[in-house]
Amino acid sequence: MRVFLIILAVLLFLSLARLLSSNGGLGEVFSLQSRLAELETQVEERQNTNALLKQEVLDLQSGDTALETIARQRLGMVAKDEVFVQLLELKPSNIVAPSPDQSATPVLENPQPINRIHTD
Repeated sequence: MRVFLIILAVLLFLSLARLLSSNGGLGEVFSLQSRLAELETQVEERQNTNALLKQEVLDLQSGDTALETIARQRLGMVAKDEVFVQLLELKPSNIVAPSPDQSATPVLENPQPINRIHTD
């Protein structure tokens, strides 16, 4: 009976060593489970992207409003009676204009108009 218990203990130890080892053991199972969770997240993101693209294709096939919107947004197209106005927001710069030179002679304006029309 004692020999049987020793053999059983050795077999139990070997099976636990195999279970805990990195080759096909619990560590590999946990790493595969985490990889599976990452892949499932990527699949879900791509399915959402595909659904959006499919909806866009259906909109483009069904009517002109989606096509017109895309032409306006991506290509900057306008209709015949419209005027395109683009506003640019300039970033403030740290460049300071030079102060006027004090030694320079001031420019005097001519009180007489340049293109004077004489009516006599």
